[in-house]
Amino acid sequence: MAKKFILSDDSEKFNFILIGIVCQQKDFRLCRELNLKLAVDMARKDDYTIFSNKRMEEQAFTFFEFTSGDDDQYCLIANKSKQGYLIPEHKQTDFFLVVRPGKMQPDEEGLLASVREISHVLTAYLLEAEKLRSGENLVF
Repeated sequence: MAKKFILSDDSEKFNFILIGIVCQQKDFRLCRELNLKLAVDMARKDDYTIFSNKRMEEQAFTFFEFTSGDDDQYCLIANKSKQGYLIPEHKQTDFFLVVRPGKMQPDEEGLLASVREISHVLTAYLLEAEKLRSGENLVF
């Protein structure tokens, strides 16, 4: 009997803008600056946890979130914790800004330019989550 393979479409799973941020400031300081620059109101939520199969333990990362009136969701997630990295292939990145579009698609380049204008941000760059080895860690 012939084998059948079903290919799943992961495009909806990774339907968000992902910006890597290198910043030596504390998470709450960066969050405040992003709130002012992007006119959002991200607030601290419970830590974002994932289970690491390699280390056989849960890892917790600081997590800030805001949902706008247009259903755009802004999340700031730390890449580093005491147990390891959220995205190990980007160890130089301190934080990830995840923007899930609601009713309208935000301007990626404009958003990136705004983040880069923050004085505490050393660099910021766009990433494609579906091309990351551990991109599944950003699906929540």
